[in-house]
Amino acid sequence: MAKSGFLTQVIVGRVGKCDCHPINCPCDDAVSNPLIATQALLHKPISLAVHPNGNVYIADQANYKIKRVETAKVQLSKSTNMYILSSPATDEIYYFDNKGQHLSTSSLLSGQLLYNFSYTADQKLSKILLRGKFKVEVVHLNSTQIVLKRRNGREIHITSAKQDNQLIESVSGETTEIITSLEYGDRQLLVQIASSNDGNSVHFGYHTATSILSNVTDAVGNVFELSSPAFSSGILVAKITKEASIQRILIDDNEFVEKQGKTFTKLTSSPSGFALDSSTGEKTLFEKMSNPLLLPNEEVVLKQKISFPEVVKPARRHLNHRVEWRNHVGRGSTSDGGAYRIVQVGRKRRVNGRNMFTVQFDRTQLTDTLIDNYDNDLLQISWQEQYRQFKYDEQSRLVHISFASTVIPSIIRKIFYHSNSSSIPTTVQIGTEPEGNFTWILNNSGNKIVGLITPSGEKHNFFEISNGGVKMITYQTDDPSERPGVISYAITYNAEDQITRFSTEEGKKYFVVKRDEYGRIESLNYSESNSFQYTYDKDNRISNIIMYSSSGAILNSVYFNYEYDDLLKLVGLNAVTNEFELGRQRFDYYASSGLIHKMANCTFEYSTQKRRISHRMFSVDTHYLADRKPVRLLLLSSAMAQILEASFEYDSLGRLTKTIWTVGGQTQTSEEHLYNPNGQLSKVVLSRGHQWSLAYDQNMRLKQINNVKLKLGAGGLAQKLGDTIYESDHKTGWIDQRGSYKFEYDSIGQLLQVNKSSEKTGELKGDHLHYTYAYDDQNRLVKRTIGENGRESKVHIFYYALPHKPHLITHYTSSTLNDNQAIWTIHYNNDDEPFLLENSSGQLYVVVVDPFKSTRFIVDYTGAIVRELVYSPLGKVVEDTNPDLFFPLGYSGHFQDFETDIVLVREQNVLRPLDCTTGRFMSVSISSFAPSIDLLHPEKLADPWSFKHNTQPWAIPTDVGSWLKLAGVDFGQLVLSGTNSQRQPDVDLFNPLVTASSSFQCPSLSLIRSQLCALQDTQLQLFHQLLTMKPASSNWQTAGRAKHEWNYLQDYQWHAPIGPVFV
Repeated sequence: MAKSGFLTQVIVGRVGKCDCHPINCPCDDAVSNPLIATQALLHKPISLAVHPNGNVYIADQANYKIKRVETAKVQLSKSTNMYILSSPATDEIYYFDNKGQHLSTSSLLSGQLLYNFSYTADQKLSKILLRGKFKVEVVHLNSTQIVLKRRNGREIHITSAKQDNQLIESVSGETTEIITSLEYGDRQLLVQIASSNDGNSVHFGYHTATSILSNVTDAVGNVFELSSPAFSSGILVAKITKEASIQRILIDDNEFVEKQGKTFTKLTSSPSGFALDSSTGEKTLFEKMSNPLLLPNEEVVLKQKISFPEVVKPARRHLNHRVEWRNHVGRGSTSDGGAYRIVQVGRKRRVNGRNMFTVQFDRTQLTDTLIDNYDNDLLQISWQEQYRQFKYDEQSRLVHISFASTVIPSIIRKIFYHSNSSSIPTTVQIGTEPEGNFTWILNNSGNKIVGLITPSGEKHNFFEISNGGVKMITYQTDDPSERPGVISYAITYNAEDQITRFSTEEGKKYFVVKRDEYGRIESLNYSESNSFQYTYDKDNRISNIIMYSSSGAILNSVYFNYEYDDLLKLVGLNAVTNEFELGRQRFDYYASSGLIHKMANCTFEYSTQKRRISHRMFSVDTHYLADRKPVRLLLLSSAMAQILEASFEYDSLGRLTKTIWTVGGQTQTSEEHLYNPNGQLSKVVLSRGHQWSLAYDQNMRLKQINNVKLKLGAGGLAQKLGDTIYESDHKTGWIDQRGSYKFEYDSIGQLLQVNKSSEKTGELKGDHLHYTYAYDDQNRLVKRTIGENGRESKVHIFYYALPHKPHLITHYTSSTLNDNQAIWTIHYNNDDEPFLLENSSGQLYVVVVDPFKSTRFIVDYTGAIVRELVYSPLGKVVEDTNPDLFFPLGYSGHFQDFETDIVLVREQNVLRPLDCTTGRFMSVSISSFAPSIDLLHPEKLADPWSFKHNTQPWAIPTDVGSWLKLAGVDFGQLVLSGTNSQRQPDVDLFNPLVTASSSFQCPSLSLIRSQLCALQDTQLQLFHQLLTMKPASSNWQTAGRAKHEWNYLQDYQWHAPIGPVFV
């Protein structure tokens, strides 16, 4: 037992109740029959004796027995004549021969063979076979040099020190150019690690007398000084100093504690698991459990418990919840005579007492099946060759993608590589020969993307140049006469590799990040005179955010008060702004499923593939397919009279093909969607006279809508649509003008202002309108202003009150010079779809959306349709029956400015403006230059203005949160457990901050981070693998294959760095 009271380890024994005292008591263990020590019964132990060989003898007075405890040893299997060791956390079993040589590795869960190992006559490793196919040869040139050779001809050279061949001195490629080098000093202490790829190196210094680490100099020159460790009351205490930052480290057996000011983080480790505590009172505990495939003394982490402390002001009780995987191994006969094994969450279905779903892994049939609470198969993924949509070559590289169907043309992509050693595709064929178009991907010797040639021959280059803490990212077309010929962004980093400044090439637009001595952001300052200032409390949490804007005051103060239950469900919400209450809300949930039960005076009822929302004035029934796509919607009045009905049809790829809207029992609108063989939308027909035929060029970019031609420049920049001329900035390529509309942007491409000039003169004189937009520190729209002839006439303020869904608009005010600024509240269902709109005056409206979350109807409490919206395939509103009733959500559920035909789309951490007339973005975000090749549409890498409309095939759900929804359960927050208490302002545009912490994160403090990451690598691999359908890399032919298979199941994207990189 640790000093903290944490149980560290049970060495031997469990409680026995025998008191009959005879020798060889029958109610005790049989004599000379070895047991796992923790399973042995101890009735009344009275003394211990230790033998010099390490054995411990226990005298049990209750039945006069002496019990010997000895170290558990690996037993030689009589059937295989091999020693067998299990690694539960990594899902592996290791097999050794009687000489101690590692012969093979298998999967613990499936029993599949993963690796075979071969040895030379002198017992040196010579060959590694991956599932009997993919091999790595190990060539020992001499006692200090080893070469690893892959089948594709690539080599890795490893050189060891002459004085000790256990010390690696360098690692190099086939050209023998050193990639990484390690240097050692006296007593074989590591003094330097250097990388030739980026020129960085890390240096280590030691205390002369003790050889204990004294200082570390990182790659950017920061020096961390460690004081000489000292013992205080049996606790090892050390101090790390970096400039003004001081961290104290306390190490006591199984505890690691780091302190910085009043903030501390503690990691407590034990054989039964580990716990993480913070100064804020939050605690995460990972516990090990037994597994039917393991020995009684073997355990693996399968349970996570998280607790949050009580809050004093306002008073809130403490919260506790857990996630637990309960394993069951089933064996039976399959059609081919093999055996199968499954792993499920308990034999009794429960989460916190109820099992929500079962994941069945059948490694004989190579299928993964998700089963709901009623034993219905919700989802099945087949990895068999005859069903596979993704095919690979012998190097485990993706070479073919197809979406087959018996009723529609297949979507086919073929991927080609330059050589056996190349890991990045060089050519992607779209469609089948001979009609197929080809896209060429250019990469350098370091497997970095440097360019792309589209099917029409457009060449695009990508550069990333680093020098002195400044990174320049450049996108360039091959034709300098095109605008823009070059787009560049400069990012400046500090010594900690944190962003301090971001700017466009000419430096006119930028933002600056100021940090304190602890690396926390103090302020964000934009070139547009907007700025944000942050203050923190004693627990390092943001306590206050002040926003300054050149457009005037937006909000004086906003206060949100939340209340949660033990399952981290939001049960209470109170929002106050400027001391005016936006409204209190209460939420009630079904205990068995976690789905919402009551909110906004509505009751939610669920059955198999159906949901009903009931209010005293109306009810809404929605019917679903097994994959949660809606097929029928019915809106009824309180008297059960039909107000509105909708039906939806899909093709075999999950794309919408037909919609019928019926109002008052009569068909109002029917819509049909047709797709071409490349998977693009080719035609949309509406029964009310609207029809769109869409044609595309070689680059798969839209070139014509009906008879209206769309002219695009290099990279897809809009230049002309029909008679409408588009003007763009010469440096950034952002659209400056569209006909009579002129646009202004901030430094990251977000829309700041729209000016509508006179139709006749085109000048901003006389009658004209201007629209301004303001954003908060999370780049959410918080204010929209409409002005006429230089005077402000209407203001809209937006609020975001849901902490777990921070980008949903929940409240807004719509004020003019003559109204009383009513507060409007938007309520969302479990699918984040708006279903109810109410205001502070008591008015109530039902919101009806289509399967893409686009707002289609707004119905008042009497059943009258007060607003109907009809969209073009590109998002433009072509019919709007009541534009005076302001509602911010439009196309695909995004904010839509119906007056300017602009939709604000959240892409990563930026709201990019989408032009609804062309269906293309108007500005290029910095996130556009973190290239990822979409192998279904590879040309989009050279088209940063493109937008994915609702034409994609249905994405296979591959995470627990999605599975829960398929099973009719909403406990996704149990998987993404944690709080946002440590949230920092987000300026990482490449990797936006996830506001809900993942179930496991390495904290910022260095020692704890390294310890936790080590524990994650060694103890949590299986735990996290079970949270997704992502196969362990060792279960597939290469780690790369598992990664890519996973990526394509999600979004069919290939992620690779851009280059070349110059330092």
